[in-house]
Amino acid sequence: LYNEIEMLYEIISPDDFLRPHIDKYTSLSSIYSIVRNAYSRQLNGDREFQRKTSELMREYIQSSPIKLDMEPIILDEKNIEIIKNKNQPDDVKIINLVRGIEQESANKANDPVLISVKDRANEIRDALHGCQISTQEAIKVILELAEKEARRSKEQEKEGISDVAWFIREILGDEKIVDMQAVQDLEEIIKRYPDFAKGEKLTRGLKNDLYDRLDALGLSLEDQKKITDKIIETLGKTNL
Repeated sequence: LYNEIEMLYEIISPDDFLRPHIDKYTSLSSIYSIVRNAYSRQLNGDREFQRKTSELMREYIQSSPIKLDMEPIILDEKNIEIIKNKNQPDDVKIINLVRGIEQESANKANDPVLISVKDRANEIRDALHGCQISTQEAIKVILELAEKEARRSKEQEKEGISDVAWFIREILGDEKIVDMQAVQDLEEIIKRYPDFAKGEKLTRGLKNDLYDRLDALGLSLEDQKKITDKIIETLGKTNL
């Protein structure tokens, strides 16, 4: 539909008939650019626009509140508050927050907590894109993820535990298990298999040892499998 509107603009422009509609068309083009770039993971502001639309966008885009933040987004409490208070649609805020999470994850590629947060943020964004949840629900969850991650570094430093230990504790916490000895034991098991992702035999060994320790916590086989799969899948995406 947007491409049809753009084609009409290219044909009619610069007719005076368009003058009262220019601002709306500029906003629509900005939103189209943001959404397209967000889902293609590319950041070329006027890529694929036709000539007259590109000229219009270059002239007006900098003054529009509806735009994608092009600079790297630092996920701290101050910047998250700035994004929350910006005069932008929630859809744009979601895209910028997800970009910030993805950038942070790329910068700390050995952090399983960030990998998990990124995966969850992408799930929410995809659910929004597929009309499975509302924009209000999506922005609420994304903000909670970003704010929780922004607080983590201070809390983790204060507690003096590793990224892997924090990650394991969160997974166990989801099952209402609070047991730091179990967290430490599971972390030690993982350390015994630094190259598990390179071979099926090593992966099986890690799985079996994780199952044995989780079984001692009284977890069902279903929960043991869910936790083990989550640990192995997420750690497999890191540079550990």
